[in-house]
Amino acid sequence: MGHKYVNPPVVEAVCEFRFAPSTPWDTSIAARLYERMKHVFPREERRDIHELEVVQTEVGIEPKVRQTERFMFLSADGNEFIQVGPQLLATNRLKPYVSWEAYQPTIALAFEALMSVVPVDSIERIGLRYINRIEIASANVTLDDYFEFRPYTGERLPKAMAAFRLAGLFAFDDRRAGCKIELANAIAETPEATAFLLDIDYFTTEAESVGIHQALEWVWNAHQRV
Repeated sequence: MGHKYVNPPVVEAVCEFRFAPSTPWDTSIAARLYERMKHVFPREERRDIHELEVVQTEVGIEPKVRQTERFMFLSADGNEFIQVGPQLLATNRLKPYVSWEAYQPTIALAFEALMSVVPVDSIERIGLRYINRIEIASANVTLDDYFEFRPYTGERLPKAMAAFRLAGLFAFDDRRAGCKIELANAIAETPEATAFLLDIDYFTTEAESVGIHQALEWVWNAHQRV
């Protein structure tokens, strides 16, 4: 069990499942899924999402913008919502993030509801991501006092940095899973304070490395790692 903070730093938690391209999709699937979850997520929205992907062509690698439809089922206060689209299911929790014990049942509800309406052969990717915003009531902060993951500066460099962004990718389970960590400075909301963004993204690195029936157990273990 991790630390319990008086003011939790999590501004958004996301659990995302991406399924094999063979997974069927049409708008009726979204409607059937909404019927199974509207008692928890009464609001429904449809959005067009533009995604950037890199494709291999005869002349090399080129970026391509793809437009997909995305349905969102939101809680009454809008702080929690489900996203569903072609080969995608995501569960988002915005601030305030109460606890894993409160968030995990929503992940299970959405996943099991989708499995009941869509024949899924395999999972391409699972990810559990936590975006944290940490504000410290001091204009001068020693990063060593707060972060295990932080930039290092040698003796010939000044200690005061005007801005920074640091990223690292850590391997788990014989490289079948990875955890990407990013730390960057942010604009503080209060005077004489210092703010940071800490982004922790734990995900599978191999398609079909987790079976359908092991997916929720994988998510639970991912949370323990995070």
